[in-house]
Amino acid sequence: MTPTLDDRIAGSLLATAVGDALGYPHEFRTVAQVRREIGPAGLVDFVALQDPRFTRPFIVGTAHPPGTFTDDTQMTLAVAEALIEAGRPRTKAGHDALIQAMGRRFVDWFFSDDTDRSPGETTGIACKALHDVAARLDAARATTG
Repeated sequence: MTPTLDDRIAGSLLATAVGDALGYPHEFRTVAQVRREIGPAGLVDFVALQDPRFTRPFIVGTAHPPGTFTDDTQMTLAVAEALIEAGRPRTKAGHDALIQAMGRRFVDWFFSDDTDRSPGETTGIACKALHDVAARLDAARATTG
């Protein structure tokens, strides 16, 4: 049976999340450190971000369970949701709608309680800037009405 486009999209999103969850504990650690602390094969299964075998947890904060994916997957899902909302852009207006949908989803995610999976400083700066620009645009629309 040939997978449908929806099946392939769902599979790629699932593979993204699984790969991200497998790699999350490795983030900011060298291969040598992981092999020394976890074992010679490295990370071959889901491991808690703050696994006690790690001597130096570089990522602090919420002690997520094994299998937790990062902000990378969260933002990938935001893009997928924006694509569903905006549809396939075929015009400039369609591209603008897609960019606006992505921006809204990024901002909503960044200011949610779910932003505890190591978003980087640049991501934060960009999401705050998007939020500020959107607020100014909304204010301008309200006054010109």
